[in-house]
Amino acid sequence: MTDKRPAFQFYPQDFLSDINVISMNPSQRGIYITLLSVCWIQGKIPSDSKTIAKLFGCHSIDMAELDFVISTFKKHPKRKGFLIHPRLELERAKQDANRIKRVKAGKDGAEKRWHGKDLDGKTIAKDSLSSSSSSSSSSSTSLKPIKDYVLFFLEDWESYPKKGNKQRAKASYLKSVTTPEKRKAFQDKTRDYIESVDDPHYLKNGDTWFFQWEGYEVGGVIQKKAPKSFEELRQEKYDREMQILIDEDNAKRGIVK
Repeated sequence: MTDKRPAFQFYPQDFLSDINVISMNPSQRGIYITLLSVCWIQGKIPSDSKTIAKLFGCHSIDMAELDFVISTFKKHPKRKGFLIHPRLELERAKQDANRIKRVKAGKDGAEKRWHGKDLDGKTIAKDSLSSSSSSSSSSSTSLKPIKDYVLFFLEDWESYPKKGNKQRAKASYLKSVTTPEKRKAFQDKTRDYIESVDDPHYLKNGDTWFFQWEGYEVGGVIQKKAPKSFEELRQEKYDREMQILIDEDNAKRGIVK
């Protein structure tokens, strides 16, 4: 499966001071950069040098030189016959950690921004807050403080698989989800809607769904199974061709699975 992250950080000083890179000639460095790019996109590269040579058109290169480039990669922990690059895996982990950090910062910022404020952003008097909190105990449909619903929005937005315009979605959410019962209805309808769509590519964008969710009837969407996307077909073709090359090379070596 291809990685949805389009880029990774490149550090020129680290690259040029790496002992492996220093030991490479210009041709090897070009192949090294190409393999790093493929490994980032695909999440792996084949471990066999002949397979790599066929896949990337490196037929004229000295196999010993190619083997040295491949030696900078490590065995895939789960997929036999494939390699990963330790630095790329570190970059993936850093990006995941930064994403989680940004989500948390967004939630914390929303809580600070909306603490003690009403839907219009006006400060609520303390006696009004205490009065509303006491009345909420007598009715389950009473409004919670706006900060709670901003946090609820961030949680529900993060869990929805297909994003869109976040600000429009937030405005629609805060206008329609005003009680615990309505939030439960939103979550139930959202869950049912997502499960009813076979292909997530055909889900409505988040801002559209957050605006239209009240008009959705549970069990009301029946969608035919969507055709595979171009990206999925390209990935299947890549995996199929790679496996054929690996099988051919194993057959030449007399390796039987």
